[in-house]
Amino acid sequence: MATPSSLRRINQRKVVRALLSVGTASRADLARLTELSQPTAGKIVDDLLAASVLEDASLGVDPSSRSERPKIGRPGTMVRLNRSRTRFLAIEMGVVRTRAAYLPVAAQREDQWTHEIPTPKSPEELVTKLGKSLPRDPNMPLDAILVSMPGVVDEAGGRSLLCPNIRWMERVNISRLLRGLFDAPTVVVQENRAMALGQLALDPDGDDFLLVELGDGVGGAAVVRGRLYNGPLPLSGELGHTPIIGNPRKCGCGSTGCMETLLSQNGLIASFAEANKKAPRTWAAVKKEVEEKGIRPWLSKSLEVAGATIAGAMNVLGVRRVVMSGWINDLPEVVAHQLSSSISRGAMWGRFGEVAVDISDKHRMAGLVWAGLDRVMFPVTDESMARNNGGAVAEDATALA
Repeated sequence: MATPSSLRRINQRKVVRALLSVGTASRADLARLTELSQPTAGKIVDDLLAASVLEDASLGVDPSSRSERPKIGRPGTMVRLNRSRTRFLAIEMGVVRTRAAYLPVAAQREDQWTHEIPTPKSPEELVTKLGKSLPRDPNMPLDAILVSMPGVVDEAGGRSLLCPNIRWMERVNISRLLRGLFDAPTVVVQENRAMALGQLALDPDGDDFLLVELGDGVGGAAVVRGRLYNGPLPLSGELGHTPIIGNPRKCGCGSTGCMETLLSQNGLIASFAEANKKAPRTWAAVKKEVEEKGIRPWLSKSLEVAGATIAGAMNVLGVRRVVMSGWINDLPEVVAHQLSSSISRGAMWGRFGEVAVDISDKHRMAGLVWAGLDRVMFPVTDESMARNNGGAVAEDATALA
């Protein structure tokens, strides 16, 4: 039997999850959306308002903008996730740049990082640069430090197991390192999984999907049955390290022929340079050629490889939707069209129905906030969730991550 405290957290999660979906709602709306009784929903809302997790949605609204139409009965107060109180420090560890921002619990639709430093060359340099660049208010304690990391990440252990592009991260426990600096719990999320969580937070009613990021590397994460997929090992979505027959390029992981040596941004630049010996070896030169000449053979080959690999992953997962971000947003639409066509040809669902290929911005910041809500502010064990759902571990809207 679930304890009163775990039942309270489960119900709090339901309310937070509903507001992530709809933005603003009254107590009556939330009772209906969460299938809680109105007294229970009202008590949960009151508790969350007192804890500054929620706020009155009329705050900051011009009274003259409200409808003057008379209403019958007492109007319901509209609430939303708190947008003003800082609860988290989010840090995005990138291959070239490390970015950060102080955030409230309200997830933002667009990543808006306020601090940026060159990615440090050592853990000692990371502590020094973050300590200098991030102002801290001792009167405003943080609920958690939220960190996205590249590579193969042990999220529970707070460390990187393999990070070919930032090797020093393999030797240090980031969670302990940052907790000592900021005196707050640290939540570590693999960077592509953070993006998938963000996509799910901002589009909770969408179909299950495979997220693919094409950037410094090539990575993925899957949402299946409305939840972020977790395998038995601390790695998943490593599309970029799929070996491609006939590809002689060495990869930073130590293998030869990995797909990301062709499909990462640097991989595309290398392929462009091989086909254009006298051209500048820059991303600007790649963009210019595609804009002026369309898809040349060197690019077409890489897109077909990507399409086949992504389609294979979709076939294994049993999803019909893929969400892509990264350099695909930076090139002419014809590139996304060819890649989408290649995916659709290879995905089995294309034989029965339509394969959805969406091009999206990065929503890593929203995913990190969601992870903070799930793992620090409203943690609930799978056992408690199962007891609250008749013995089956929940895979519905009560689960944040």
